[in-house]
Amino acid sequence: MFFVGRLIGRVDARWLIAMGFGLSALSLADMSLFTLDVSEARIVWNGVLLGFGLGLVFPPLTTLTFATIQVRLRTEGAAINALMRNLGASIGIAVLVALLTRNTQVNRSEMSESLSPFNPSSPFGQTIPGADSIPLAMWDAELNRQAAMIGYLNDFRAMTLGILVLIPLLFFMRRQVFTPAR
Repeated sequence: MFFVGRLIGRVDARWLIAMGFGLSALSLADMSLFTLDVSEARIVWNGVLLGFGLGLVFPPLTTLTFATIQVRLRTEGAAINALMRNLGASIGIAVLVALLTRNTQVNRSEMSESLSPFNPSSPFGQTIPGADSIPLAMWDAELNRQAAMIGYLNDFRAMTLGILVLIPLLFFMRRQVFTPAR
């Protein structure tokens, strides 16, 4: 963010935001390929890449927000800007949690259809008479874990697509010419 603040007057802010969205989309697209045994290094790398991407987005976006506001209205503009960012974040989180919950339940339902003692390919259909079968609670926990992972992957895909849709819209914004503050 420190370096981006210095670039804003020299580089078109829309390009900085587009590069930030691109890095964020790249990070989220890679997150949509995670498995249940993903390494810590890969998670950290994606977090760093997403952090760089968002660092390229917010300073120029804030600068563009205040570029056309009169000085006497900037206090109110800052309040409205903070309100809209918090409201947007809250709505986004609510939508993603709802999508995650729905996807997890749908995936769990679809995967559990094949778990039956009457299905020979099911783990329940392969029990040996007289031997203890795997407790149902273990199967339930694994089913929930797999379904939740698929739900998270779907959320990462949705966020990736959402960001990619926003990139072309940036260039409908007018290019702002900034004058140094005195």
